[in-house]
Amino acid sequence: MTSDEVRLLGPAEVRSLAARIGLRPAKSRGQNFVIDANTVRRIVRASGVSGDDVVIEVGPGLGSLTLALSAVAGHVIAIEIDPVLAAALPDTLAERAPSRAERVDIVRADVLRMPAVPGPSPTAMVANLPYNVAVPVLLRLLEMLPSLAFGLAESIVALDTETYWERRANRSRVSLVQIASHTGEVVIIDALAVDLEILRPLIESPDVAMAAHNARFDEAMLTGEGLTPAAFVDTLRMARLGLHLTSYSLQSVAAHLLGEDVDKSLQKSDWLRRPLTQMQLGYAANDALVTLRVYDELRKIFEAEGRWDEVLRAATLGVKSERSGPKRKKTVPRDLGPPLTEDEMKIVARLKQWRLAESHARRVPAYMVCADVTLEHLARLQPRTLEDLRGVYGLGESKLARYGESMLKALREAAD
Repeated sequence: MTSDEVRLLGPAEVRSLAARIGLRPAKSRGQNFVIDANTVRRIVRASGVSGDDVVIEVGPGLGSLTLALSAVAGHVIAIEIDPVLAAALPDTLAERAPSRAERVDIVRADVLRMPAVPGPSPTAMVANLPYNVAVPVLLRLLEMLPSLAFGLAESIVALDTETYWERRANRSRVSLVQIASHTGEVVIIDALAVDLEILRPLIESPDVAMAAHNARFDEAMLTGEGLTPAAFVDTLRMARLGLHLTSYSLQSVAAHLLGEDVDKSLQKSDWLRRPLTQMQLGYAANDALVTLRVYDELRKIFEAEGRWDEVLRAATLGVKSERSGPKRKKTVPRDLGPPLTEDEMKIVARLKQWRLAESHARRVPAYMVCADVTLEHLARLQPRTLEDLRGVYGLGESKLARYGESMLKALREAAD
């Protein structure tokens, strides 16, 4: 970007333009105007847009960000609700970016009421949105424009879900979906108020990886809502491949890598209630942010060891190892040993009580905790450590992380 092509707005130019058109920012529309040219340069640089992109900008205002976008994007569609601002923007572009003005289409409209966006299909969204309208604008654009692929100029986001137990359906349902990006912002989507169909472009995009801790759980929950997740990366798997901890819960991994105590006290709170409390929303947002930071720290470790590609492949759900052969159908073994003894049957009965308590506490069906055959194998082997549990049928990494410690405690109490 050279000075003779585009001249960005500074504080003096912003004040002059506002005075020329008699502008007084409207609080009802959350209007605020960027006055620092370096800030818009950073926004454009972070967005990663190029000459191949068609960028949609909502709320261009006086044109600070619009000018910067016009310098690098192939095309810009600027949607402005304020008639005074929309009328003034063409003159600003003609004066400060004469060779780029033709790349910008200015649309005078309320994006929340638009039936469609005119012009070529946008490939990215870059905007300086006020907090009070950011989420509804983003959701509306996702609904109208699958080509945005969530509008994130990042290849990795963190995703987390909060769930509740639906008694009528006898299953867990999604209450919230939280998505965190490296901007530090978290989008929280209320699944009870918004159709999760709007997330399909993100969830099913192979181009945007989604970091989640114990990703199998989030994958199962989203699949149950009719979505087909395409690119989950499990930070739980990553942690097990690089750290030596007694527990691999998000709380333990975050304490080790970040030196922070993650509050999990609201994990089992009432996620069906509406409205949710500010503490619940803060808890939900923080889980997604912490997951992304954990991912970043683990990546640094593996890159320093030269193992990143190998670990990423192992931690990505649905990716087969190059050394693995054809996928075999998983079958329940017919015989895990001789018939249970009387004492072993008593242990199984007590373990079933533990399983029922876990299923009620986590609001999941009992079979999702573990199968009967797993309880029988536990009664036979009576493992004493988490490492021993890996030899028990039906206990994968996610179940070990979620139930391992509690299972060992229940087994010790049942065997006494």
